[in-house]
Amino acid sequence: MTAEDAKQHIEEIRRDKFGLLPDGTKRSNTLERDLRAALRNLAEELNAKETHFILELLQNAEDNEYAIGVEPSLSLLVESTDPTSSGGDGCLILLNNEAGFTKPQVLSVCSVGQSTKEKARGYIGEKGIGFKSVFRVTDQPHIFSNGYRFRFHKPKIADDLGYIVPHWVDWEPKEIPLGFTGIYLPLAAGKRAGIAKKILEILPETILFLVKLRRLQNGAGHFVSRDRTVGVVKLSSLSEESVYYVQREAWSTPEGLKEEKRLGISER
Repeated sequence: MTAEDAKQHIEEIRRDKFGLLPDGTKRSNTLERDLRAALRNLAEELNAKETHFILELLQNAEDNEYAIGVEPSLSLLVESTDPTSSGGDGCLILLNNEAGFTKPQVLSVCSVGQSTKEKARGYIGEKGIGFKSVFRVTDQPHIFSNGYRFRFHKPKIADDLGYIVPHWVDWEPKEIPLGFTGIYLPLAAGKRAGIAKKILEILPETILFLVKLRRLQNGAGHFVSRDRTVGVVKLSSLSEESVYYVQREAWSTPEGLKEEKRLGISER
């Protein structure tokens, strides 16, 4: 998708979904105050641990689609400066060589309670709210993918839906490799040291039971897995290598057990 097409799509979402008109005016919506309160709960208060968003982003990388022949990888790097010029205390940069954002996926991240993930394939992000957990540590998350360049901002007034309203970004980071999605999280004051420490503590075993993700880089080294043809998983870092044998079993859903959120899923 070209940047011009992506920008037009962002403008359509702002106009048609949020009533933000080109002349700077806005159509009134009496439900915005209630929706904003719900969004705040989802984005900032739902997860007890502040660093839970890291696991959400890892799961997103696992759930993403990848082109044939691509070794799925994710890197997380904490910078001491903020390349977005958003006033952050450093920046957490995530690079993922997924296939890239599509129109439905952009609309999903600009929504609440919606997701493009297919439950039948085993995805756990059914509510489509995982990404919003980044607001625990950032006020202006930026997304760069497949021609799209947009950001969100944490609301400052009661009727602001900034958690889900996209803003087009006129610049594009030069350090994002071709074919990668970049997520830039300018960090709130006092967050950088704790997040950098947490990322360095990510163990190779974190990706042991994932299926797609093959490489995880955290700034101190990278971890690589796996030979899936024989069930052997090798996890390598700069300092050591460990080998595991992973046994997988399929368990059928007990007869008579039904869960509305898992309709159509017959085994795990």
